[in-house]
Amino acid sequence: MNRIKTLLLAVSWLCAFYYLSYPNSFTPLDERSQGTLDLYQQLTSRSR
Repeated sequence: MNRIKTLLLAVSWLCAFYYLSYPNSFTPLDERSQGTLDLYQQLTSRSR
């Protein structure tokens, strides 16, 4: 179970880094990235 949680955390960190690195390419997907951010915040708050 811990391995899955760390894998999810790593993937979410990679996604967040990708969004931050290339914000211009994701401007039309603002709502989708916001949903991803909400999901990421839920995951981090749940793991604490």
